[in-house]
Amino acid sequence: MNTQTVGYKAKEFELRNLTFFFLLAWGLPLFFAALFIFGIVRWPSQVGPGMIILLVVLNFAPMIASFVVTGITEGKPGVRLYGSAFGTAT
Repeated sequence: MNTQTVGYKAKEFELRNLTFFFLLAWGLPLFFAALFIFGIVRWPSQVGPGMIILLVVLNFAPMIASFVVTGITEGKPGVRLYGSAFGTAT
């Protein structure tokens, strides 16, 4: 089997990119959860559209973080290539 990369070459591993990814993917949802756990923010009696949007975004935090880190490190070509792996042509 002959596999070749076409027009894209991965950079060397950088620890700061991995650290930034985990801070976005896990730190952001944990931060918002901690606000409710420690009673800084009270859970609303009726869940409105703003809370639903926040919960959906936090559920997809690892995927959003992966696109953000790819965009910062590789730019638009990297995001397009990464998006094509998910079947989304951006």
